[in-house]
Amino acid sequence: MVSRGDVWLVLPPEGAGENAEPHPCVILSPPEIHDYLGVVTVAPISPGGARAAYRVPLTFANGPAVIRLEQIRTVEQRALTRQAGAVDRKTLRAALTALREMFAE
Repeated sequence: MVSRGDVWLVLPPEGAGENAEPHPCVILSPPEIHDYLGVVTVAPISPGGARAAYRVPLTFANGPAVIRLEQIRTVEQRALTRQAGAVDRKTLRAALTALREMFAE
């Protein structure tokens, strides 16, 4: 079962190269989407990662990382390979707030 705020390893998009490996991503979509439509909206998590507008800092895999909201995408649930954790409520709230700001007029 997928939940908003979970971190999953996600298969790379087709054409990403044969050496591309699953990448950690945070689930952003609400259950009304991923539970009924079979797709999830995710944002990749990059270790280290330079801070920039619309990037949310967090600690992941025992080190600094960022959620890269400028790279959100929607993938089919079958692209999720395994759960790798979850972000805390404060981090999820910061990501959702940044997305609202990002798409506001």
